[in-house]
Amino acid sequence: MFYNIKINDMKKFLQIICLIVLTGTFSTLKAQITVDEFDMPEINDLFLYANDNTTITDTTLLDSLELIGNAGENQTWDLTWIKNDVIDSSYFFDPATTPDFDQFPTANLATTSSDMGMVYLLKNSTKIEVLGAIVPTEFGSMTAHLNQTILTLPNNYQSQHQDTSVIDFTFYFGQQIEGMQVDSLRFKSTNFISSLTDGWGTVTTPHYTDNVLRVKENTITVDTTWGYIIIVPDIVEYWIAFETKIDSSITYSWFPKLMGSALADVTVKHDTITEAKFLADTNLLNINKLNYDKFISIYPNPANNFITILTTENNCKLEIYNITGQKCIDAVLDNINNIDVQNFKTGIYIYKVFDSDNTIKETGKLNIIH
Repeated sequence: MFYNIKINDMKKFLQIICLIVLTGTFSTLKAQITVDEFDMPEINDLFLYANDNTTITDTTLLDSLELIGNAGENQTWDLTWIKNDVIDSSYFFDPATTPDFDQFPTANLATTSSDMGMVYLLKNSTKIEVLGAIVPTEFGSMTAHLNQTILTLPNNYQSQHQDTSVIDFTFYFGQQIEGMQVDSLRFKSTNFISSLTDGWGTVTTPHYTDNVLRVKENTITVDTTWGYIIIVPDIVEYWIAFETKIDSSITYSWFPKLMGSALADVTVKHDTITEAKFLADTNLLNINKLNYDKFISIYPNPANNFITILTTENNCKLEIYNITGQKCIDAVLDNINNIDVQNFKTGIYIYKVFDSDNTIKETGKLNIIH
């Protein structure tokens, strides 16, 4: 979400960070809990998430309110409506093993995001916080210092916090926009966050039932883009604002105990559910659901040693490039393929898939971690 850098993608990533591990139990239902640092992700944790692409296209305001449920004490939330349309994953590892650790030396946890690149986090007894990220763009890698608190700890019913995070990039552009010579572009995105733990009770998802706290997070984002215009070099040069956008969203997350984070995560934007996902139990997953409706599906992503690639056609071609543009893989694909990536360095890679007529069908980002 940038390069085209968009705060919504950052928000998605922050939601994913919150959507992690737990185990269901029916023996201690309807007990108020406290979520602490031991319920957050650990190094070497790998989590799978089921994403709903169907229900969210048909919801209205009344539907959204009914599906999300009420705030308050001793609540029962039924989230079994969230469908398992597409599976994705998130892996957490030691930030000291990454090449840019010196940019975030206080980080004690790291992960990768297809939108944000390498992301650095701080987890302690008072909070879990995104310190920042190394963001790959078509103009090169950029360092974003965010310092955005995801959750205050320990967290109880009625816990609340406010926070602001800023992404501010300036980079050389050297092209014309609407007849104006634009030397540089500046992008600034500000996230105003207000979080309230507005309920406790029991949640049921397609894979789990457990005691939880529900956290409601309101986010207002302001995105502004400027261009540095050169009319007469060294004489008439100035910054001009191209565009400012203001948007808002509400995300509900259901946090359990037992070494995890949210069992489920639902985002509402303009009175409509725009995202819904739940933590998946690997024993209950149908791996054939790995986004096979797309021309290509790559799993897992992030990856470590091997990736499995599913395509809807035979005789496709796969090309994978590193961030500098160097081609790392050039392979012919059948419907099901296993590709060895264990010799790839940790980082973000770009893949391109061509059909049998050599037409590009899909491009995307592949995250490699070791």
